[in-house]
Amino acid sequence: MNFQSYKRDSSITRNQFKYYSEYIMEDQKNNETHKSPNSSDSVKATIFHTCSLIQTCFKNNNYDEISTYILELSRLIRNESFDEIPGLEKFDVPNILLTIFYDISKEGLNDRKAIRIAAINCLVNLSSYEQAESFFDSEQFCSILLISIRKEKVQSSLEILASLLANILTYKNRNIYNYFLNNHIIKILTIRSYRSSNLDFKFLCFDSLKMICSFPLNNSQVELIYRFIGDFLSKSEELSKDNYDLMLLRIIQVFHSLLENDSIYFELFESLNFHSIVFLAITKEFNLAARFGCRVAKMLVKKYSCINYFPVEKLITLLVNNYTYTDSESTKILFDLTNTISTIIKKSDNCDNLINLELIKGFLDLAQNSTILLRVGVIKIIKNLIKFLNESTFQFLLTVVNNQNIFDILAEMVETQDKDVVLNVLKMCILIFEKSTPLNLLNDCIMLFQKSFSPDFLKFCEEFEDSYINARLSILKNYVTK
Repeated sequence: MNFQSYKRDSSITRNQFKYYSEYIMEDQKNNETHKSPNSSDSVKATIFHTCSLIQTCFKNNNYDEISTYILELSRLIRNESFDEIPGLEKFDVPNILLTIFYDISKEGLNDRKAIRIAAINCLVNLSSYEQAESFFDSEQFCSILLISIRKEKVQSSLEILASLLANILTYKNRNIYNYFLNNHIIKILTIRSYRSSNLDFKFLCFDSLKMICSFPLNNSQVELIYRFIGDFLSKSEELSKDNYDLMLLRIIQVFHSLLENDSIYFELFESLNFHSIVFLAITKEFNLAARFGCRVAKMLVKKYSCINYFPVEKLITLLVNNYTYTDSESTKILFDLTNTISTIIKKSDNCDNLINLELIKGFLDLAQNSTILLRVGVIKIIKNLIKFLNESTFQFLLTVVNNQNIFDILAEMVETQDKDVVLNVLKMCILIFEKSTPLNLLNDCIMLFQKSFSPDFLKFCEEFEDSYINARLSILKNYVTK
């Protein structure tokens, strides 16, 4: 088999997480058949024997035969889904394969190119098995892989190595991450990406860097990643729409991971105007990048109070214009959007320019005509707005809109019997009562509450036996049971 004849499908490369494992040795797919238990045992025996032959040939420097056995092993593990691959550990196959690849590369043995590619392809197939994590968790293996990535001259081989790295990083193994980070993997990937014109390879580097960000990084490491992102952005006009969207998603996911690990290096992030990329992701179109963008914006605002970077009026308009989407993914995006809006309002010192009767009516409409998940999000927004309401806007909140007042909406939400929903309803009721007291509207609020909620509501809340619910329930009782 001529491994050089394979051309990767970039759409698979960018959308499948286990890159090569789904399609390497594609011509072998047609050989798959249903196997009885006895047949499965026979395949396992064949795999075990093949592993032993690979080790024997390796020890004897028999490169003429080893290629056949590597191809056979790659085919067998590609077409099976065993919990454990027999013979891998006993015969040290992963290290043998990478050593073969590296030694042939180092010695420049052009007549052995097929063996070289076969070895690394087989490793990619192996890396899709969770069992293989322990085999890749060694300094020797990581060292050879790192050197190979740094020195590889053949573009197709470099892409396969990048795929292997990406697969191994999905294990999120701290030992593996520490070795790569301590040996400058970020710098190596960014330099190799700068020097490559191959977009598939650049995206593979991006995926590896994205996963590396799932561990804490220092400012110097983050700066390298930001330079890499800047390089991508500088050439974004050359990308197709699909590739641009893929780039945007990866950038936002990098920011998300950095924030989760307290590695965002906000001063540099801010100076590079990366917040504008986050806002673009939120507002461009409803997709996964928008969802991650909402989460990134929420975390940034919560930690750095950078509310001016995310104009809340535009986010509210986005919410109002799109709340009719009812599919599962859009609902999740809208919920994350409500959380972002809620956080911005909570961090704001003044919302006088934002609040008017039309806004209150719009949120009440949303709360009545959306899914329960989105309804919870809208109630959180109203909850954070309450402190900014004057007497006029607060009274409007209590009025009937579309045959329901705010307490009717809250009582309807309780019917879900969901603990988190009930907790949010209790919090909202308490805030309304607290706000109504200095405005001399407490009695009106209590009357509305009693009309909307069942007499058994308080008893129903007690049945959750939840400390958070009980604490709010105790406060609520002080208002409504006098």
